[in-house]
Amino acid sequence: MTINKINMRWHFQKDGYVWMECKKGEEKIKVLTHFSSEDTSVEYSPFIESGLFKNFSEIELNEIGIIQFANKYGTLTTNQIETLEYWASNVKEIWIVISIWEGIIKSNKLALSRLKDWIDQQNESKINQYETHNISANSQSVSNFIQIINDTLNLNKINEEVYSTTCNLLKNHINNKLKLVSSEMYLNNKQLYLGYSPKSLLSGMWLQLALAVSEDKDFRRCKECQTWFEISPDSARKSKLFCSNACRSKNYRKRRAYAKKLFNKGYPSQKISKELNTDISTIEKWVKE
Repeated sequence: MTINKINMRWHFQKDGYVWMECKKGEEKIKVLTHFSSEDTSVEYSPFIESGLFKNFSEIELNEIGIIQFANKYGTLTTNQIETLEYWASNVKEIWIVISIWEGIIKSNKLALSRLKDWIDQQNESKINQYETHNISANSQSVSNFIQIINDTLNLNKINEEVYSTTCNLLKNHINNKLKLVSSEMYLNNKQLYLGYSPKSLLSGMWLQLALAVSEDKDFRRCKECQTWFEISPDSARKSKLFCSNACRSKNYRKRRAYAKKLFNKGYPSQKISKELNTDISTIEKWVKE
């Protein structure tokens, strides 16, 4: 049995969150706040979701996208005024680090393409300042790092200099994020293991990323709900397409209902089989139920 090394309970407000307009000096800012004055908090374990950090990195950077994430998982911290810019900064920061890890270290072509698009934006100075928030490796400046990767992408290969620089970038940047994480020994079913306790949802997602980097984990989108989940190294589970049994069952019901719909429209079983990528015997069983 796989043990979740992140031991953390977090909360969200059941009746949701809204953006409240406030004044900061002469400037108007929008702050994420609880919808109601009453406490409707629900406690839960966020890191049951193995790919939460990747889901966070892809939320839409607008008021609606952020509210949707907050309504499901809660605020990022408990002691921070969470403005729209604060959320956007943290989402983009973890997205950049994930793209660097996947693109350079794991040689993922899609991630490398995303990274190149980001670099092109940097070179054209079309990106907001918060999007390069604190990305540095030792004394290596962001601009120098971008230039090294840019040159390598133009050569269509990852050379040793870029790989080494990237490793240092990830090590130093992620280490800085782990300052709000404590570790201690835990006992589970008579098994002792080293676990980690983040101080906030945000630091927990950085810890989840750190463990993914350290253990060279791979992730896949759920075929049903499109959220990211970890692919087990176990060969029997590498082909897993769904993040949960609930999503697998939901997808099964949808496919069966769709097969019946096509059959009632006069589609032959062979065509339905091809459409749903399912063997004919299963299709014939579904349409008779």
